[in-house]
Amino acid sequence: MEHYVHIPIDYDRRNQAYNVRERTAVFSRDASYSGDDGHVTNGDEKRFPATLLGTFTKGLPHDRDTALPLSRADFKLFVRGIDRGIPKEIAEIPLGPGSGNSFNNSAMAAGVEVRAWESMAAGLAFTLEGPDAQRVTMPPAPQIDSVELGYEMTESYWMALCRDIPFNQFQNRSDDVAQAAKCLAAHPWVNGNNQGLNEAQQVRKQLEINRGLDTDAVFRGVLTGDDVGPYLSQFLLIGCDTLGGLSLDNPETYSTGLIRYGAIQVDQRVRRALPLRDYMTSWGSYIDVTNAADVRGSESYATSDTHRFIHTPRDLSTYVHYDALYEPYLNACLLLLAMGVDLDPGLPFGKPDKVDKQTRFALYGPPHILSVLVEVVTKALKAVRFQKFGVHRRPRPETVAGWIDCVQRPRKGITNEFKPIEKLLKYIDEDLLTKIYDHNEEQNDTQIDRDVPRKNDYDPVNQCQTQTQQLNNESSNGTYLLPMAFAEGSPMHPAYGAGHATVAGACTTVLKAFFDTEAKLPFAFTTMAHGRGLRQVRLNEKLTVEGELNKLASNISIGRNWAGVHWKSDYTESIKMGEEIALGFLREQMAVYTESFTLKVPKFDGEVVTLSSK
Repeated sequence: MEHYVHIPIDYDRRNQAYNVRERTAVFSRDASYSGDDGHVTNGDEKRFPATLLGTFTKGLPHDRDTALPLSRADFKLFVRGIDRGIPKEIAEIPLGPGSGNSFNNSAMAAGVEVRAWESMAAGLAFTLEGPDAQRVTMPPAPQIDSVELGYEMTESYWMALCRDIPFNQFQNRSDDVAQAAKCLAAHPWVNGNNQGLNEAQQVRKQLEINRGLDTDAVFRGVLTGDDVGPYLSQFLLIGCDTLGGLSLDNPETYSTGLIRYGAIQVDQRVRRALPLRDYMTSWGSYIDVTNAADVRGSESYATSDTHRFIHTPRDLSTYVHYDALYEPYLNACLLLLAMGVDLDPGLPFGKPDKVDKQTRFALYGPPHILSVLVEVVTKALKAVRFQKFGVHRRPRPETVAGWIDCVQRPRKGITNEFKPIEKLLKYIDEDLLTKIYDHNEEQNDTQIDRDVPRKNDYDPVNQCQTQTQQLNNESSNGTYLLPMAFAEGSPMHPAYGAGHATVAGACTTVLKAFFDTEAKLPFAFTTMAHGRGLRQVRLNEKLTVEGELNKLASNISIGRNWAGVHWKSDYTESIKMGEEIALGFLREQMAVYTESFTLKVPKFDGEVVTLSSK
């Protein structure tokens, strides 16, 4: 150690670091956020305390024939576990089909274990950067008997029916998409007046009207860029394997679908789920899943042509079933970096090396951007978990469809329990309901689950038929349930907000902050027939970074709708909350740097905000 030099601790630096943290904490406390006036629910939980119609109860014990919760006391324990977050109390919540019952209503669930709720107390955790999980909020979700929910349920049903139609056939080669567009365009939600609508409802309605409801626009997102070019964002299709490879000016560079991930490659192709096979179309499978049957991983996949580019809504559903949540935005970031897209001009060290004498890397370069992109995810998840469990407790689309089935196919002994659903049904087209019934009847008559015909699953209506009816073969296997892309249906947490959409809003906001959003993409691609490759398409206007990042956020969010697990408003409201979280996070992060710089961020509503480090 003869030549070692000891450098003493810099106590001034230590105090400066403390002061930075303290100032940032005060800044965070005094900042203005959407939740500063508290949180507002739609009141359904209070309106219907006995039946809990309009409220998430998946996983609690439910009645076999009506899927209504067996005990209000169980729900109180559920809420106590959410509010207090004490593991011992959460472990005491009843989970599963209840005493004396088991998963014996469907072949799919026979012999499986129960499935627990996901991170119900995550909204109680704190964060050291960005807004606290309870400082941001979302407006009330549509009420269970509202015309808006009728519109959303209509859309959910149509999306299930259109799940296997290629995206590039939506415009002029699909009768079902044309019927869906016509049905939605005629719906009273978009055609009625705004009387009685709150501000959030008026905004959501206007977004639908502005986007349009023809075959070009139906099922698309509502953000800038969503209506330009192919349905799918280029960041879900293209590759850019340029390490010793093709020129950036060569379209073949992008059509490979291979993303350069350091010295290795990431393939954009997805596992191909078996087409025309939906789940939870029988009452038996629906009630088992509602009672927490863990049938995850039971879906079926094609045994030939096993992988392809995202080509149909079912492919997109598969992508958002197993993605690493920030995966699509990580891929987008890698693509933007590999393509050499300029960073935000307000960032430091953008001049030639001979001028700045240092380059972007640990700060303002790829490691920095990638790190911030991932950091914001857990902050978004904590906030949306609080909204889901601690505030809104909104039911999933599959649950509302279950209540619709109870009205459309009446159960013995049911009187007034489903009056709100009868009102909801006024806003759902009868022809559409017939299509759903016929679709589910075909599924139940033809599909095999674990080597047992699905038509053998328990059904409360068929069980009540007389012996004469059975002998005359008058029984029918149709239902009004929502055909699901996943065997297990929705995740074990409430619908509103959407985790995928909140993360989408946060991550795309980070990317829009760091990259030049006005930059143009050199080429545009869509899928070939059967999704085996990409083909270049010519557009009237070039796609922009902002537009394709917005479209990516919409695709991933709406991909969950295509699967049947989320509502339209889950997407539109959650991305805004994710955006708010990301902007707050970036503002606080900017306090730690010595350089002065700005970030210009185009928001989802069209406003452009400028963040400054000083």
